[in-house]
Amino acid sequence: MSGPDITVRWAFDGWASLSELRRTVYATALRTDVPADAVDGFVVAVSEVATNALVHGVPPFRVVLSAAAQALQCAVTDGGDGISDEPALTAPLDGSRPDHGMGLWAVHELCDSVTYTRDDDGFTVQVAVEG
Repeated sequence: MSGPDITVRWAFDGWASLSELRRTVYATALRTDVPADAVDGFVVAVSEVATNALVHGVPPFRVVLSAAAQALQCAVTDGGDGISDEPALTAPLDGSRPDHGMGLWAVHELCDSVTYTRDDDGFTVQVAVEG
């Protein structure tokens, strides 16, 4: 990536914004030198985190996406309290619901770093990959 680092900030207002979020993350990530497979995983991870915010959190929903030559980072914040403890990160069991309970496990599998923070602004999940 030549040129300065990129930072994108915006509020997303719900389900209709989710596809725009994925497109923005993908387009921004392609401007870096992060390998394509890591970019694809990062986009999926950000989508999962944003989906969790929409399902379990409360407005307002905010995203800060940062891109550098060899790294991508995205923080998704909602106005809620978030999870009470670190999630149990075990692989899904055979016979488990394929549409429930796998998002954060997948996020941890796809990213180099996943952090959870709570402050006066709400609850933030930050994901990052390095190339």
